[in-house]
Amino acid sequence: MDLPDEQIIEIRPDGQVVVNDYPYDAPEVSQLNELAAMLSRFREASSANKVEAIVTISPADAVPHAQIVKVMDACSLARIEAVNFALGDDS
Repeated sequence: MDLPDEQIIEIRPDGQVVVNDYPYDAPEVSQLNELAAMLSRFREASSANKVEAIVTISPADAVPHAQIVKVMDACSLARIEAVNFALGDDS
């Protein structure tokens, strides 16, 4: 399976984390282990293809900062260094 060199992590207003329309973990968990595992596989595939693994976090405006931090922690666990932010869009 070919993964793109960038994954966009959407954080919905209810806190649900979604990548490519697939929900990862429950919003209320303290650590996003499913997301971290997927991001680790993504980083490994990107490395094998000699491209940098890039993640863009796209939180909805209403998302609590704690949920954004959990996504950033999952990126850190997966050893992904290139993390960007997109503006939330609840309009």
